[in-house]
Amino acid sequence: MWITLTILVGIILIFTVVSVKTPKIYKERYVVSLVTIVTMSAWESFYIITRTPVDRSMIGFGLADVLTFYFSIMYRPLRFLDRMLSDIASDMQQSLFVFDPDGRCIWANEQGMKLTCTEARELDSIPEKLTAIFGDIMTAEDTTFNKTTGSGDSAKYFTLQRRIMTDSKQPYQRSSYASTSSL
Repeated sequence: MWITLTILVGIILIFTVVSVKTPKIYKERYVVSLVTIVTMSAWESFYIITRTPVDRSMIGFGLADVLTFYFSIMYRPLRFLDRMLSDIASDMQQSLFVFDPDGRCIWANEQGMKLTCTEARELDSIPEKLTAIFGDIMTAEDTTFNKTTGSGDSAKYFTLQRRIMTDSKQPYQRSSYASTSSL
């Protein structure tokens, strides 16, 4: 029995150290596994101390197996990935706009806000401002546009790229535009 307890404590210590030292993208996997091991150890200890038949503890072991399988093989840390991708898009040097199916701007990064001289609470005005700068790009069929604004020394050259993303849960499409300026 002491050998079994020593192995269990060793496993709990290993998972604790790994949970602390692992990168954030994998941290949830190890923390959930650690919590599952500790919970199942407490559950089994309860049944040993109370001398309750082991058949009831099998339900707990089955749930723990499903959790362990899911978090070790199938799980993807979506909240962390969403936050990471949002940070990457926000820090891009290109302007990035995301539109809903009705053509309303639902998100723009900092460079997009600077390009259209808007603030976060003024996203509804972005389609009109983009139309004023580049012409009617919202209904165009092309996916890449080369646009020039101004002339002479004040000329600015832009490449606009349109990407249409489909949502598997919704029957509509969303558009996003990225613009790159060059001198």
